[in-house]
Amino acid sequence: MFNKFQHKKFSGSTTMAEVEQAMGSLGGIYLGADSAGATGTAPAAIETKPAAEKVLTVETIAARVRQGKIRKVAVLSGAGLSTAAGIPDFRSPGSGLYSQMEKFKLPFPEAVFSLEYFMEDPKPFYTIAQSMLKQYLPTKAHYFIRLLQDKGILLRNFTQNVDNLEIDAGVKPELLVQAHGTIATSHCASCHAEVDHRLMIEHVKKGEPLMCTKCKNPCKPDIIMFGESLPVQFSQELDTMKQADLVIIIGTSLKVFPFSALIGMAGPTVPRIVVDRVVPDKIADSKEKRDVLMLGDAEDSATKLAAMFGLEKEFNKLLLEREALQKKYAELAKKEK
Repeated sequence: MFNKFQHKKFSGSTTMAEVEQAMGSLGGIYLGADSAGATGTAPAAIETKPAAEKVLTVETIAARVRQGKIRKVAVLSGAGLSTAAGIPDFRSPGSGLYSQMEKFKLPFPEAVFSLEYFMEDPKPFYTIAQSMLKQYLPTKAHYFIRLLQDKGILLRNFTQNVDNLEIDAGVKPELLVQAHGTIATSHCASCHAEVDHRLMIEHVKKGEPLMCTKCKNPCKPDIIMFGESLPVQFSQELDTMKQADLVIIIGTSLKVFPFSALIGMAGPTVPRIVVDRVVPDKIADSKEKRDVLMLGDAEDSATKLAAMFGLEKEFNKLLLEREALQKKYAELAKKEK
């Protein structure tokens, strides 16, 4: 029954057709089958000029940042950005969120984030949401994005994460595109009536679905489920990627469409730094010379990049701010006990 995800249009949101149309207008980009429900026919191959005359390295890119030649950095981030905060990712065997769903005997792991399945049985989602709604400390990688913002070179941070840690780290909402929604607010999944978020948190902690007082259907935090349209902001910001002179891809496997298509929206000569423990298939398959790999931990890589960009002192000051926030959270935790 739940063998595919349907995309439905809601008021104030973006349909897949609109996203594809907007993406397709950016130079004939092909959006093929990148995840469930995304299909298409590839157009004829388009020849492009080599990405650069010289071989790119992290060092050469960092030198351009220090020289002021790179001024508009687009950051594409995913679950790997938040794992250091204690938030599990989705696909890691044994520890990922999908692995925790085995006890519910779902038709497939992703069903926990399927709107269709949620409307029939919201309990599995409420169980998994317990770990999502805890108080987490933003990671060093989050503060690296804040660093780019404070230096005036952050174009946008497109994120797949719903944990809102970018905001907690001080990233301005106008520079953040939460492609898959946020846990910071809540609505009814059916009639979209706004819900008191504090009440939602109470129900999640108990594992008891909160039902809408108007239509009696289950309510949820404003994360985008399979079967829902993307936030309208996502399509509105697509053109922004054309302005980027550097793309940093950090902590995302690039397996989910249409987020994964963002990597092709910057100009063909724009370098891309890929930070992850393993090379995303989409990057490995493309074999583009403009891709520079930094394999390893996101925290270590963010610290290294800050130093290579000539921003080590500024980054360390932000980490002191992070330590102060950590103490604040610890004090609040003591009061709650």
